[in-house]
Amino acid sequence: MALDIVKGGDFVEITPDAATNYDSQTSFPVGMFLQSIEFVPSADGDILKVREGSAAGPIICRIKGTDGDKKKYFNRALSKPFIKAADLILTTPANARVIIQYG
Repeated sequence: MALDIVKGGDFVEITPDAATNYDSQTSFPVGMFLQSIEFVPSADGDILKVREGSAAGPIICRIKGTDGDKKKYFNRALSKPFIKAADLILTTPANARVIIQYG
């Protein structure tokens, strides 16, 4: 299974598959002006980590899900978000969502 990625006017919505990395530089080679990262977990205890630039980059965002509630992280800076599949802890990957807003 591959990542399901939907791009809108000012957002990217990712449905992770827990096996494939997401590299924003594929669509945004010079980066994006990141507004926020929203995590919709599949269950309590799901964890999302977002790195800067690559699988070895520093973690810029770590969000732990609670009871399926949406969690949002605000950055408002030029960034190259990278989601390393090995960093994800997801109960049911197909039910989780990551929404990256940029401007």
